Amino acid sequence: MAFITIERYLSVSAPLIVKKLITHQRTVATLIAIVILNTCSVIPIYLSSTLELKYYPKLNVSLYSVILASNRQELEDISFGIHAILQLLSLCLITLFNFLLIVQLKRQSNWRLTKTSAVSLKKNTLANRDAKAKKMIITLAALSSICYLPSVTIGITVDFIKEFRIYGAYGPLINIFFSFCFLLGSINSASKFFIFYTMSSKFRVTLKKLFRKTFILPSS
Repeated sequence: MAFITIERYLSVSAPLIVKKLITHQRTVATLIAIVILNTCSVIPIYLSSTLELKYYPKLNVSLYSVILASNRQELEDISFGIHAILQLLSLCLITLFNFLLIVQLKRQSNWRLTKTSAVSLKKNTLANRDAKAKKMIITLAALSSICYLPSVTIGITVDFIKEFRIYGAYGPLINIFFSFCFLLGSINSASKFFIFYTMSSKFRVTLKKLFRKTFILPSS
């Protein structure tokens, strides 16, 4: 999400160089790097526990059980710390570049209005279009902040308060909180589709063209 926000800002502030700066290969490489970085942040958690056979005398049976490593606390501190930093950094980047994007759009809007002829209808059209773009960006930024803020808050809380971890005193409670955060993430992703479809005419046209090419057979 942070990468898309930065790309959107560069598309507005530097449209002439954005295609050279953000190529398809660089985009793929950046997304792969982000996935690898997020994966590495949870590896210490998996290293802190193993699956081994454990004998239960009362049942007189050996069952596979999760065995916690002696250095589990240190590994969890590393993992939760990295995860909290990544989440906080992502939220800060989203907020910062959305703010810069709104400022840039306002500057461009004022410049276009000063360069436009005195025809009021044309000025009103430009003003309405720019206002709609700013409204859409503010809506997207607010939605992202609202949906990701609980996850960031819980991530930082888990990092500093050990009782809120999975095997801590409030483990079941934190599982409920994280389930709620996953739900907010799904709502965030799904809502953005409808926001773009409602507020962006270009998105609607592109989507209709895509579905028309995909599902409608050419006439013979």
